[in-house]
Amino acid sequence: MFQKRDKKEKVFMLSLKHKNILKHWRLLLVLIVMVAGMGEVKGQVITYPSSDAIDIGGVCIGCSVTDRPKAFDTDISTYSTLNLVVGLGAYVEQSFLFPTVNNNQGCDEIVIVFGSPAALLTANVLGGIKIRTYNGTTSNNDEISIDASLLTLLPGNTTGFVKFKPTAKFTKLSIKLSAGLLGALNNININSVYRLDGQPSLTNISPVSICNGQSINLATLNPLDNNNVTGGTYTWSSVQGGTALPSTTVSPISTAIYWVRYARFGCYDDKSVTVTVKPLPNLTSSLNPSVCSGTNFSYTATSSLGSTSFSWTRAAVTNISNAIGSGNSNQINEILVNTTQLPINVTYIFTLTSNGCPKSTNVIVKVNPKPQAPHIVSQ
Repeated sequence: MFQKRDKKEKVFMLSLKHKNILKHWRLLLVLIVMVAGMGEVKGQVITYPSSDAIDIGGVCIGCSVTDRPKAFDTDISTYSTLNLVVGLGAYVEQSFLFPTVNNNQGCDEIVIVFGSPAALLTANVLGGIKIRTYNGTTSNNDEISIDASLLTLLPGNTTGFVKFKPTAKFTKLSIKLSAGLLGALNNININSVYRLDGQPSLTNISPVSICNGQSINLATLNPLDNNNVTGGTYTWSSVQGGTALPSTTVSPISTAIYWVRYARFGCYDDKSVTVTVKPLPNLTSSLNPSVCSGTNFSYTATSSLGSTSFSWTRAAVTNISNAIGSGNSNQINEILVNTTQLPINVTYIFTLTSNGCPKSTNVIVKVNPKPQAPHIVSQ
């Protein structure tokens, strides 16, 4: 008899354990969907309130707010509960104080996660909840009632969240539950309250240099958000906040400044970058010297810029007996031999490099034939 009883107790306890596991898995699933549904962007800064206060008014005997800190303890599975006993002018209010004022007026969002332990959430049911912000003790006069445009319901319709952007700076958020507007719902859970930083903050862009005639794709310089927040769009222009460039690939002919605007949720940050255009070295020595066949060709290349390095190459030329030649200086000293009686052009390709910018120029040397000795015919 006792063995059967023990067996029944074990079966009961096992069944209860499975029910608890199932309950926790359902809660976990709701929380996963909740976090995904709230649309937070990776890296976005979240600021939780640092303290709270409550206010209970009207004929509200038995009204209360329980587990107050759990509404802003960073654990979305815990909550405070606003308990309202319907009475004349009755209301229950929980206010949340943020540690700092938001610096991004009109960009930062407030997120409130609600839960209902006893009834399905609907916009009509939550119509008895009003939210308002304050800057210090001064109201921003922005009180709104929760409606369908603000409320996003999650699976099961007993949990949902509200997101809104106050148009003024704020340090305090008030959530007020009033009688007469709430219908059948007489308590509401507040799972979480926090502020989302909506203002992008870009890293600085280091200056870049290109050689005259080169192009650069400005999109390769897109700066990251200091908080690693993604999801915005970049727009490059020639002036701050100006019209977008036709292409992010540009070829400035002189040093220029370009601006990028990173916009997200209607808020933006601007950064500039200086693109320095480095000049190319020009060959300033003669481009068309001449020399007689069989005599030494001595040539010194000169540049329009200081700190220039030189190199040159010469291909083999038909009817010039010299093999191919090359050098790594600005000097040429060699004897060119023309095997014909007509002038022949020999091309030297000089490459001048200054400050990392190379430029190649042809030097065309006319090699005149060596005069023949006069032919004397004997009589």
